[in-house]
Amino acid sequence: MFVLNSTSTDHPALRGVLSDIQSIAKQAVCFSEELVYVPGRTNLMRLPASHAPPAIKELDKIVHENEVLREVLSEWAAQNGLCIDQEVTRQAFQVIWLQGGGISSKEDRVSLYITLPRPKERRSISINEAASLEAEVEPVSQGFVQRTITDGQKVGSTFKCHVGDIFILRGGEQLHLLGVGTIKPRDICAFATTFRATVLL
Repeated sequence: MFVLNSTSTDHPALRGVLSDIQSIAKQAVCFSEELVYVPGRTNLMRLPASHAPPAIKELDKIVHENEVLREVLSEWAAQNGLCIDQEVTRQAFQVIWLQGGGISSKEDRVSLYITLPRPKERRSISINEAASLEAEVEPVSQGFVQRTITDGQKVGSTFKCHVGDIFILRGGEQLHLLGVGTIKPRDICAFATTFRATVLL
């Protein structure tokens, strides 16, 4: 798993891009009533594309068109023995809300996520309330990622992410929400897109 945010890099241009992503992500407010369950899942929902707020489309444009970010993704892939096709073989973006269990990336894919504010209940929002929502601090999302190494053994690590953070799963990696004792797992709402990846020989 690869995590990117504006405090994790010294690259000036990249920090600017990540700061922009964080600002836009904070504006991507979705309503829980508009999300639908993924078939076969009771703990994973997605937002129909027709209900995606404008900020989601802005994130999609940055992810696929910003040259600085594209270069960083390509360098990360090469360091992990992969080549990402960032052109026409990607899956259209989704907004997902993971409330339990986990998600995974297929072996020939690289999945990129941007953490979003948790969905709100739809209601009439006044100007003052809208400003309050934008200033509202989201609880940190947290979980753990596993991947299989030789002989079927698995290794994993925990992570925390704030709104606007980017996290990337390699093929075969699994992300699970983390709950401690009687504390419920912290749900994650995220923009998601997928790239086709091939192993470098």
